[in-house]
Amino acid sequence: MEKPNLKYLEALSEGDLDFQNEVISILKKEFPVELNQFKTAVFHENYTKAAACIHKMKLKISMLGLQKSFVLASEYEKELKIGKNRKQQEFEIILGEIYVFLEKI
Repeated sequence: MEKPNLKYLEALSEGDLDFQNEVISILKKEFPVELNQFKTAVFHENYTKAAACIHKMKLKISMLGLQKSFVLASEYEKELKIGKNRKQQEFEIILGEIYVFLEKI
């Protein structure tokens, strides 16, 4: 399983540590809120809202170097839009990895 990392952000920032720290700060602030919104939407079986949450999280997923997870997120978003919820467990594992990673940095 791929792990979150800062390689993409480091390349994007071209060594600008202030920029990197700003983006990390935004990730750490926004991700837990979006995670909670997603979990609430799924709990209430509001799959349209859950899909919208995933759409917002996909940028963060890609910024953390999770290419395969980005693909899964896109597939899951489409699945939720048609009222199916088969990829929840797999997606939540990714979200957990991201949460732990952001807590550590």
